[in-house]
Amino acid sequence: MLASCVIQNVSFDAAPRHGNFPLVSNWIVDPKKTQVRWAPRILWCAFGLMVVAAGIYSGPQTIEYLRLRPFLLRPSDAPPRGWDSHCTLLPNTAASTENGTVISYYGYRFEVPWRDRDREWDEGRRAKVNFKNGKTVFFVNPAFFQDNPIGGILLSDDSAHFSEAFGSGIRESNYQQFKDVISATPSQLSPFRSRKEFASVLILLEVKGIWFEHNSAASDIFSFETKGYRGFEISGLSHDWQDVRLNLFDSNDRWLRLNVSGDARSGVRLTQSEINRIIQSFGPAPAR
Repeated sequence: MLASCVIQNVSFDAAPRHGNFPLVSNWIVDPKKTQVRWAPRILWCAFGLMVVAAGIYSGPQTIEYLRLRPFLLRPSDAPPRGWDSHCTLLPNTAASTENGTVISYYGYRFEVPWRDRDREWDEGRRAKVNFKNGKTVFFVNPAFFQDNPIGGILLSDDSAHFSEAFGSGIRESNYQQFKDVISATPSQLSPFRSRKEFASVLILLEVKGIWFEHNSAASDIFSFETKGYRGFEISGLSHDWQDVRLNLFDSNDRWLRLNVSGDARSGVRLTQSEINRIIQSFGPAPAR
């Protein structure tokens, strides 16, 4: 038994050593190889934490985006038509010089290059003038319609997105709100935006969709500026849809709205020069 123990001890002590590496259960551990082996694990753990953090931060909006994606990818001629239209500067500003008529309501006046009124009436909330050539002008009474463009028509179930996007309230002017709405397009909605940006684009697209819900064609959107006003034209003329909406804002940010329409089926067509005549002549009515 004593001999056996001696042999074992001699065998243990005689084990060769390799430099200064520690000997543990007859396994040699290289510190450099240990570091190399752990490096990928550390990287994968860090990546996993980043994925979890990203999921917590952008998970809800990613789910919302995936839910809306089929709707966002609809063709441009599907309702709401014009949802993906961009706003550009009005390219043609030449105005019609034909003899016309001055229309004056609610403290404002403007000219149309047509004569021979057929019927005209003031409904209180808006005035309507029909001409014998089949063209019609509506002017909305600004005293009844001064709600802000975004907050005035939002649905109650959008309160969470509204709060995320605008906090306690909208601070932009009516003009800027209107511009933001008509400048929004489905391609701007991305799950990689911040929560505030995502909610803002979502709200703007919803409002634009409500505005364009009943469009018969994808509208062209033009911006313009005159001596006393700046505004936007939403027009279907390039698609033979005889409907033009004018939205003007004065220096006090007062929102003024007109609609001009024809009838393509009856051959009653508007021209851009006629619309320009209205835009360029619009202003306050002389005091009586």
